[in-house]
Amino acid sequence: MKKLRTLLALFLHLLRGITRFYPLQLPFFQLRRHPFLMAVWGIFWAMGLGFIGRGVGVEMIFLSPGEGLPNPAWGAFAWGIAYGIFTTAYHLSTFLLDAHHAGFLLHSRRNFIFLYALNNSLLPLGFLFFYLARYNKLHLDSPTLQTEILALLAGTALIWTLSLLYFSRWKLSLRALKSLIGATLPSLKTQEPPLTSGLWLLSGGERVGYYLTIPEGIVPVVRRIPHQAILRFMEGILTRGHLAALILEVIFIGLVFVWGYIQAKTDLYLPASVVVLIMGAITLMMMGALDYWLKRVGKGFLVFLALLILLVWKIFHEASQASPAFGLSYEQIWAYQPPTWTSAVQAQIASDSASFAQVLQKRLARQNTPKPVFIWVTVSGGGWRSAYWTFLNLHLLDSLSGGRFYQSLAGITGASGGLIGATFWRELHLFHPHRAPSLLEAERLTQDLLNPLFSTGLLGLLSPNTYWEDTLTHTTYPKGRDYAFETRLLRNTQAFHHRLKDYAPYEESGQTPLIIFTPACLTNSLQLLISPLPLSFLCWADQKPIAIELRQIVPADNLWITSALRMNAAFPFVLPAVRLPTNPPLDIIDAGAIDNLGQSLTLRLLWKQRCLLASTASKIIWIEIRDLPPPPTPPHPTSKLVLDKIGGLYAAFAESRYHPMSLTLEVLRTLYPIPIEKYTLHYTPGPEGYTPPLGFTLLPRDRQSLQKAAYQPSHLTHLLHILHNAHLTPY
Repeated sequence: MKKLRTLLALFLHLLRGITRFYPLQLPFFQLRRHPFLMAVWGIFWAMGLGFIGRGVGVEMIFLSPGEGLPNPAWGAFAWGIAYGIFTTAYHLSTFLLDAHHAGFLLHSRRNFIFLYALNNSLLPLGFLFFYLARYNKLHLDSPTLQTEILALLAGTALIWTLSLLYFSRWKLSLRALKSLIGATLPSLKTQEPPLTSGLWLLSGGERVGYYLTIPEGIVPVVRRIPHQAILRFMEGILTRGHLAALILEVIFIGLVFVWGYIQAKTDLYLPASVVVLIMGAITLMMMGALDYWLKRVGKGFLVFLALLILLVWKIFHEASQASPAFGLSYEQIWAYQPPTWTSAVQAQIASDSASFAQVLQKRLARQNTPKPVFIWVTVSGGGWRSAYWTFLNLHLLDSLSGGRFYQSLAGITGASGGLIGATFWRELHLFHPHRAPSLLEAERLTQDLLNPLFSTGLLGLLSPNTYWEDTLTHTTYPKGRDYAFETRLLRNTQAFHHRLKDYAPYEESGQTPLIIFTPACLTNSLQLLISPLPLSFLCWADQKPIAIELRQIVPADNLWITSALRMNAAFPFVLPAVRLPTNPPLDIIDAGAIDNLGQSLTLRLLWKQRCLLASTASKIIWIEIRDLPPPPTPPHPTSKLVLDKIGGLYAAFAESRYHPMSLTLEVLRTLYPIPIEKYTLHYTPGPEGYTPPLGFTLLPRDRQSLQKAAYQPSHLTHLLHILHNAHLTPY
């Protein structure tokens, strides 16, 4: 029994020692005192664990800083530098706020800030080891994995070393003042230390029993009151430490400003995860500095407050600014009148419908059969996941038909990434016949775009605006996420160097499939139809407007095709809304806001052109390419997680938009004079259940999953079945 008591006493003593160990106490102390600062750490842990944005690729982007770079090690090195900056900002912010609770660290005669950072390293080191473990697991197949990890560690160590050297120049220890103390103390040996000046330096350490130092290791806290002279020196050290920390924070923020400007001028983008870490560092520094200066109102606080107001104004200014459509002139603002039904509109509709019918006749005539098949493709939104899946299926349909599918396809419409993939497939056939569509071209298309968008969007808040000029229209546009999206898309694909008017002769003569872009107009909830052809007949139903034409609102011949793609894929928060040069202004967003599958326009087109198709075509083949299968009926059991419930509710509302269209198709089939056959080509996840995330980036694992689904024997059989019914089976 006595032995048991002894063991219990030893255990309690050990437990008490652990709970009084300063490095273990600091995170809990900071969580209680500064929850908003610690929330930044919480966000990073959630991103690394996949609790935030896994479905849109946030986890993969955060853990893949080298994605899209020729050498991933450079991305890892940049991540290490950014993490070093973030952790240094964490140490500085908490030091500014809490150093007066750690005066006992001065007894060790080590550099005050270094010693505080050493004891404050539990979270930084813990997260670094966690990130390395996740990084290693995700990139296990990378041939340069070891180099990437070493580069990451080297970047972090570089910043930590430079920070240490910086603070070592500030003489933040009693050892640096040893000679001065020795000269002062002899004259004061007989004096008792007063209990006034400097004693606040010793507060807050009552519950601390041990702390960490180098080279001694774990040492107990000294419980003695030093002489008043030493207290004054300690107080001076703390003051200089605060000044050194604030200066370093200003240096960090200044470097971010400079890099933002360099990035805008050179189009050299940082990885998204690097930008996230830098913004996290700035957030910590701003919140810590605000909290610190609020306690010390004076000139410094007023300067800081002015800078903070300037930053907030910049953020709101950038958020309120819509993006231009490149190629459109903004020197003249065009009056916009809501569409109303008139006799002139009726006459225009009849003329445009007849012109469009002639285009379809020319396209159908290329099948060289008395009764050709009208083939129409609709594609879904879904970022690069949909773009890759769409490109693969169009490529397979064309290759399995011996090249006859492209020659027979009448047109394509849809939303977001899917239409980018389809447009790139047509672009290769039309302007780059020497580059046959292939898996290599699909990978070229779906190279990383998310990193440039994140880097531009976040760093753009902290840098001055820069501009570029369209050499044809001589219009000047600001560089932002829109510019980053289009220039990187051009660079990745080595295609899309054309304007809307350049496609008119090819579409009018029936040499190529039509492509109709259908972004959503946020201002009036109508579809915006973008095409080199007149399409007013698709803008009305029962004498009520359901869409508007871009070419009827503003002169659009010089619009870059990349801007049409961007308007069709302007997903909120990823890409800014596009504002047309009209009065009142019209803001344009992702086509998926109204129709993510391209069904509504297809149904209108089939109905409006029924007379031509009934007399010319033998049947309608409608191929719907979607990146995900239709939701199951009945749905899967609902998750208990609140976020999943909200997501499920949104998905239910989004999918319910197509229920009336299914009924419309059923009625259309009943009334239509020729058969309408609809086929769906959807991506089906493999047995492991993995689905590539939604976003503008694809990792090798994502591409492999999509390729595996596309080349499944059952999927290839389905493609051959469609081609057989379209009379496109190879000879």
